[in-house]
Amino acid sequence: MSFDVERWRSQVHAWWAERAPDLKSTSIQSAYTLIAASAWLPFLAAYADEPGPAMTTLVGITSGFGSNLVANLVQRTYDRAQGGEQVSGQSREDAQTRVELDAILQATHALEAAQETLGDRWEAFARQLVQETAALPGRSNLVTLAEGAVVRGSVVVGDVELRDGSIFVGGDQIVVDGDGNVIGDYSRSTVITTGDGSPVTLVEDTRAQKEAEQQDRALRTYLERLMRECNALHLRGMDPHAADAASQETMSLSAIYTALDTDRRVPLSYEELAALKEGEHDPSQMPMVPGVGRRGEHPERPMTAVEAVSRMDHLVLLGDPGAGKSTFVNHLTFHLAQAAITSLSASVETVAHPEALPGWTRTPLIPVRVILRDLPPAAPVSENGAATPLWDAVARTLSAAHLSAAVPALEERLDGRVMLLLDGLDEVDPAARRWLLDGVTDFALTHQRTPILVTCRVYAYQEPAWRLTDFEQAALSPFDEAKIDHFIQVWYAEVGRMGLMTPSETGKRAARLRDAVRRVDLRPLAPNPLLLTMMALLHSSYGRLPEDRVQLYGEIVELLLARWEQSRMGREALTRARLSPRDLRIALEEVAYTVHGQHQADVGSAGPSEADVTEATLRQVFQGYLGGDWTRAGDVIRYVRERAGLLLERKPGVYAFPHRTLQEYLAGCHLSVQPDFPTRASDLLDQDEERWREPFLLAVGKTGRAENRVDLALSAVDNLCPRECVEAPDGTPRDESSYRCAWLAGQALMEIGIPQLRRRDPWQARIERVAGWLARLLEAGALTPVERAAAGRVLAHLGDPRDLDELVFVPGGPFLMGSREGDEGAYDDEYPQHTVEVADFSISKYPVTNGQYANFVDAGGYDEPGYWSEAGWAWRTGESEPDLSVIEDEETRKNYAGWLAQRPPEKRDRPFWWDDPTWNLDNHPVVGVSWYEALAYTRWLTERTGQPYRLPTEAEWEKAARGT
Repeated sequence: MSFDVERWRSQVHAWWAERAPDLKSTSIQSAYTLIAASAWLPFLAAYADEPGPAMTTLVGITSGFGSNLVANLVQRTYDRAQGGEQVSGQSREDAQTRVELDAILQATHALEAAQETLGDRWEAFARQLVQETAALPGRSNLVTLAEGAVVRGSVVVGDVELRDGSIFVGGDQIVVDGDGNVIGDYSRSTVITTGDGSPVTLVEDTRAQKEAEQQDRALRTYLERLMRECNALHLRGMDPHAADAASQETMSLSAIYTALDTDRRVPLSYEELAALKEGEHDPSQMPMVPGVGRRGEHPERPMTAVEAVSRMDHLVLLGDPGAGKSTFVNHLTFHLAQAAITSLSASVETVAHPEALPGWTRTPLIPVRVILRDLPPAAPVSENGAATPLWDAVARTLSAAHLSAAVPALEERLDGRVMLLLDGLDEVDPAARRWLLDGVTDFALTHQRTPILVTCRVYAYQEPAWRLTDFEQAALSPFDEAKIDHFIQVWYAEVGRMGLMTPSETGKRAARLRDAVRRVDLRPLAPNPLLLTMMALLHSSYGRLPEDRVQLYGEIVELLLARWEQSRMGREALTRARLSPRDLRIALEEVAYTVHGQHQADVGSAGPSEADVTEATLRQVFQGYLGGDWTRAGDVIRYVRERAGLLLERKPGVYAFPHRTLQEYLAGCHLSVQPDFPTRASDLLDQDEERWREPFLLAVGKTGRAENRVDLALSAVDNLCPRECVEAPDGTPRDESSYRCAWLAGQALMEIGIPQLRRRDPWQARIERVAGWLARLLEAGALTPVERAAAGRVLAHLGDPRDLDELVFVPGGPFLMGSREGDEGAYDDEYPQHTVEVADFSISKYPVTNGQYANFVDAGGYDEPGYWSEAGWAWRTGESEPDLSVIEDEETRKNYAGWLAQRPPEKRDRPFWWDDPTWNLDNHPVVGVSWYEALAYTRWLTERTGQPYRLPTEAEWEKAARGT
């Protein structure tokens, strides 16, 4: 982590926290010297390590004094420190140096750190500080600050006027006469006579104004820090340039952010329809169906994540690992904070909506972003044993981040001017999750006007007991091809802006990456935003891409460690510690495995959160590779933190991996090399499937695909699904847990590689066994709909064994067709309900799948006019377009126009979403086809099979659907 003001402040606070319990141990008698030392010593350590970033930070603070003067000050201080002199000695020499030091002490919050850590001893310390600074040359701002700190909270606050033995405090309108009587709360210009008749003049009470100004300053500081944290792309540990000490510039999230969609859908506005008709709208955002001739239906598009948050007061935003949940929270927080700062600067309460958040319809809100794993471990229980309110825990989290000054301003705005963003529900330990869910629910009831966003992984939110009451849900959708291309474009634009490549080179690289992510082996990975980001990182570094996600993660780690090892300080650290790069990698894997298996501390006790890595844990692991040398372990930790980026310092002495997925990958690497890997993996999954699911899958992929130890990987799969699908007497498997194991086993086989497993009969038998379980899972309707759909997608990759061509015989006869009067949701043309008689017929048991329709496409069905009706072929070739004037209803006519505009003739040679990985798995129903295309398919199928196929009539379809 490069040295900056925030890091400097953190180190100053840590200096005081360590020494405050026993100041005598410092052997420093002067309060002024202690304050100066607390600021200078962390800087000098940084200067010795990285002079460039340290000087850049210092010049930013003391920019008004001239760079040469600052450089001389630093060198003089550094030389004296090297010589063993006190670092504050030069501050007594001249007034100019005093002013510089004052600026440093104010910027690093040294006084605040001292006050917070000294507690009851602060007042005496501050009085000594005032006396010492007053005796130094020149007038120091520090005197004013110290004076205010000494008397804050007592009777005397602010400027002091002496009138005939009386003390007047203007800011509080308090008068103390010669006898010690307190007189206060008088209006401006009131004259009060003291005991001896001497007048005291009161000035205007400005407390309220000062408090408001203080709140605004605190709020601005809070918002500015949020913006810095959220707009810096969190790729340190993944970004090769961020690991390079020579590179001081990082990527900006706002520059490369690509809008995320959800599984919710919204009707197109007429403006969007008009833009579509004119060719100005992205057709990939258009609806699946146009609403065939029925009033009230409208073409639709996906609801964006911004729209979902803006429209739903209480929302749980779900997503798979790497789907962009935290990135979206950071993006939203950054732009809301930016708008809030603008609002603070404006003369009116509200400003325009955040321009970078299309679809945002709320007034600007102040974001309160909470990374849920950061909530204090002691939060669930208060001192009296009652549950701690959520806001109290949030306030403690802000205070721990040195943002306590902003808490009153935020709390005052819990009337609808604040938005609470709670990121990572799945990362909260189960022991604390019940408290958190109850706390969020209570907060939502108490502060009904405060919008709340919660993010969580999909699989961790399926149990009804772990869901939030009265919260709506939306799930993030994968990137489609248009979004993938957009991300690649803005990624390389940012690479060019940073000066890492020439404009010509960025254009060529972007084109090559767009082609690369469409490879058969990488196409399934690209829709995941995190995996796409990693691919972009590797591609911009090496110009090539690996074949699967296990190799992707592995090459990211190797890239970072290689760049670190190649740096001068990295080589020196490894040489000094006598640690090989291989052992460093193995040690990091063990660290990840250790912390991933640690649950959060018991509710009500102190301790780190589950994603945190304490320095003690690091030393304990590293010393095992360094002959038990605790000091050498500390040297390695320091350089790994500063240079490699695989461990980020979240606060003094506490670290974390840059992304949970990398932690899971490294933990999986360690798991895969254990002698009892298959058995241990099974045991871990039995203990906590939610926690160990991803590390297990990555371990299996590494073992079976990357290392070609297929039999060992399959042993781990066999432990999950050891037998064929055995049915109970009622026709269903004996327990639902077997279905879950089969689903996970299917994912594990995908990680090993289905094409590789089909090469040998014993391996192919595993695929068939698991596929049988998954097919039965779908037929039995087991698990939740979301889980069942995910299992069905896995089955598509294994090969669906069901007979998808199967027909169901429907006996002819009369049945009631249409809707009953009063049936909500029925259309006008479904009334009245009436009797219809149909003849015997057979209908396919399943909708026509992509796999079945692919045979028609591959056979050239789109190029053979014999399969098409006359009107259909004219539409297919663009020779004529449908006459919409026959549609009387204007809204329906507009809907049709919008739908047709999506498919110009050049896009009529295949179904509209044929290349979209969201919809094109083999066992999924084919979508994006018109009536013309469906009819052509039936004619081709008739010719191919010799059996007559046609589309069902509406009456036949309804009779089959009713089962009557």
